[in-house]
Amino acid sequence: MMNVLKPSGTLMYGKAMLAQLAHEMALLGINNPVVISGGKYIKRAKKAASVLSPGFSGGIRLTTAAAPDDADFLILAGGKDLADRYSDDPRPRVWIMLFDDDLNDFNEVITEFTVVDSIFIRNNNVVRKFMAKYASVVSDGLASYPGSLSIPSAFVYSCRTTIL
Repeated sequence: MMNVLKPSGTLMYGKAMLAQLAHEMALLGINNPVVISGGKYIKRAKKAASVLSPGFSGGIRLTTAAAPDDADFLILAGGKDLADRYSDDPRPRVWIMLFDDDLNDFNEVITEFTVVDSIFIRNNNVVRKFMAKYASVVSDGLASYPGSLSIPSAFVYSCRTTIL
């Protein structure tokens, strides 16, 4: 049987996903991450950087310019145009969606991680539509939801994390 699923990275959705991402970055051995943002996103990008910073001795830099050469992980806090700009960058990267419109603009998986944290995205109708679109994209259109999609309010998330 042929595998029809495309590589899709990891989608992290729910409460405290930025904190979970910071933990995953530490497990990956990330030493010098950078948040890249600009325009209407900058205020929310600063908030995301402050949530991600604990655990990184030098904190996490925020830039509106090009990604610094010494960055070993790119945190793209902005719209699809920002994610597209770095789609060919060989460094690991994450796309953090900061506004509901960002979920509406989604049409392909661009990064290893995609984060939808309820600190920024709270509209359940937009999230339901995004989840259905995400499932369709990663399955080449095989996954579809003819009725309403129910997203659990709580679920177990496990990656490389050990809970003590």
